[in-house]
Amino acid sequence: MKKNTNLYLAFLIAISFINFSCSVSSSQIGAFTYANPQPKMQNYYWDATYDNLNYRLIAMELPNGTLFADKFGNSLFFDGWNIVSIVGFGDFEGEYDIQGDEVGSVALNDEDAYFIQKNCGEWEENLQDNFLIFKQSCVSEVRLINQIIVNDADEIIEIKQYIEPQNKLMILKKSMPTR
Repeated sequence: MKKNTNLYLAFLIAISFINFSCSVSSSQIGAFTYANPQPKMQNYYWDATYDNLNYRLIAMELPNGTLFADKFGNSLFFDGWNIVSIVGFGDFEGEYDIQGDEVGSVALNDEDAYFIQKNCGEWEENLQDNFLIFKQSCVSEVRLINQIIVNDADEIIEIKQYIEPQNKLMILKKSMPTR
């Protein structure tokens, strides 16, 4: 219980340091951020589906990627191309440690998280209906295809990745703001 409480507190501290609208982007695609002194929390939400269960995650932009997390200890780290580590979701033990300093810098320590091993090829890109779609083929007993969808504002709006060792599909979709 203390582990979840610490993660929840760290999660809240990290959210308080964010002062811009969080859009997941990759340096290869082009970063897209703008200053927003009073962010609307809806802009941070992502819907995740893993093992036929749905989760509501909040995205936190960090120096080397984006941490997606909820208050129940489910979290994953996305480096701009791949989900590289994961905690929770019923399959993955461990935890992330988020540390902040007095000037508002945030650092993620993921050494106690589950690291995802990859045996995948290069990313290929296609333009389809104003969306840039990146696909990556991975070797397994069956062919698995990871996918990233980028809108015309260079924002990643959907991530589909198979998570080893069970090769279950993780789908992350940017939640649409409600009016």
